[in-house]
Amino acid sequence: MLTKWGYEVAEALQPIAGEREFEEFTAGRYSADTRVPSLLEAASEAVRNFCGWHVAPSVECTCTLTAEGAVADLPLRDVTAVSSVEEDGQPVEFVWRRCGMVRKRGGSFSGSWDGVTVRCTAGTEADPALKRAVCAIAENMLTVSQTAAQESAGNVSVTYRGETLSERDRMALEPYRLVM
Repeated sequence: MLTKWGYEVAEALQPIAGEREFEEFTAGRYSADTRVPSLLEAASEAVRNFCGWHVAPSVECTCTLTAEGAVADLPLRDVTAVSSVEEDGQPVEFVWRRCGMVRKRGGSFSGSWDGVTVRCTAGTEADPALKRAVCAIAENMLTVSQTAAQESAGNVSVTYRGETLSERDRMALEPYRLVM
């Protein structure tokens, strides 16, 4: 599945925090609220968009990119394994770093357009601070008084105006943000 961040993931991305974590975080205040699952999805999407990559969970990824020089910067972080690196369809020897850098051994990448393919595993797994941040954002979506920009009755749809992430949320997410 191709992500909006320019790489493929092997499986569909689920919310970063689940209903159980949200229930614990809010001490059950919203246990009967049917909006919680969709708000956890929305909060996870807001976190991923702010951070510039999928963040969590740890999944198999395939990055196809253009790389010039000895180092290729992957559009993700928290790399725990790199299974292969190919340039123009040919395997190359490599070393890698957890921060998402892959170095070609014994030479440089040619710079051919989308010529480098890296298969790796990346993402944060079971990070309590990240899950708390997602739960806080989802709770904020439930409780903050925002003016409705659009409402509809059939299949219940409400669109709100306003910021999804507060400055406090952004500060909490800064350690997970991809900086290229």
